[in-house]
Amino acid sequence: MSEKNLIVDGARLHYTGLFDMNLLIKELERLIIEKGYTKREKKSEMFVTEKGRQFNLELRPTKRFEKDFYGTLKIRLKIYNMIDKVVEINNKRYSLNYGDVLFVFDAWTSTDLEFSWEAKPEFVFLRALVDKYFKLIYFFKHEDKIL
Repeated sequence: MSEKNLIVDGARLHYTGLFDMNLLIKELERLIIEKGYTKREKKSEMFVTEKGRQFNLELRPTKRFEKDFYGTLKIRLKIYNMIDKVVEINNKRYSLNYGDVLFVFDAWTSTDLEFSWEAKPEFVFLRALVDKYFKLIYFFKHEDKIL
């Protein structure tokens, strides 16, 4: 089983106001690729309510730091009460969206060392020693690179 180390747990960013949903999603995807992550879309759904449209997007970008060491982000974008508005700026008309935008971020590192330590009893003992003294160094070595 792979081991996980949670680095960011439920960091939130909330905004209410005007935005361009398509531009927001394109910019998010550009940032993911710019940071070296591979984009993986887990869920995307849109539906209409009495107060406006709702949009939910969940991304799970991953990045390989070493052979068996990965960083994973979980980005949840929730847009609710979204309505379309036409706004005039400098005598130009723009079609924008108005609503509540919520980003929720989680980040963790994980290893892909499945069953390598549980093969023999000697390795279980060695693993206890490694976990106690060296695991922190190994797991936190890439912590600053994950975001």
